[in-house]
This record gives sequence, C-alpha cells and structure tokens, in this order.
Amino acid sequence: RTRPAALVVTHDRSFMEEVCDDLLEIDRGTMHYYPTSSYEEFLTLRQSRLDLEAEALQTAKQKLKKEQEWMRRQPQGRQTKQKARIKEFHVLGSSVAAAASRKAAAA
Repeated sequence: RTRPAALVVTHDRSFMEEVCDDLLEIDRGTMHYYPTSSYEEFLTLRQSRLDLEAEALQTAKQKLKKEQEWMRRQPQGRQTKQKARIKEFHVLGSSVAAAASRKAAAA
C-alpha cells in the first residue's frame, strides 16, 4: 500500500513544520532530500551537505594542482599510463571548474 504525497511550495516555516514530514530543496539544478520537517534541522543538515561539498571541491583542487605540476614536468616513458593520466587531468579540470562555477553562482 502506498502513502499519498503532495508537493507543497511555501516560505511559511510554521506551516511547513506542521504539514510536512520531509523536505526537498532544489539548489543549483539539483534536488536534495532532507528527512525532517524542522526548519532548524534542515538548516543544520544543509550546512553539513555544503561543508562536505566544499571539502570535496578543495580536495579536487589540490589533486588538480598536483596533476598540473606533473603535466608541467612532461614525463616520458610508459605512454599508456601517461595518456590515461592526461585524460584524467582534463576530466578533473572540467569537474573542478564546473563545481567552482556552481559555488560562485550560489554565493
């Protein structure tokens, strides 16, 4: 047996806490689920998610910097590994740039 559901868009926090069981947030084109109706708990969970995203972005930036140094040295030999690593460098660069632009758009 399924439970009925309704999608409610509101800015009224007290109404939201009384009516809703769970919260969904659409942020920068991505939907995020929060298993709470408390606005305060939502803010805490959201900040945790944003902190994790920022940490992941920082880690990716550090790895990108390390890979840029490797690219500057232009190592020779083991061509197969070199090609794969260069491809990974370009993919990482694209993902870091996209994440940074999403973060800048949110600010």
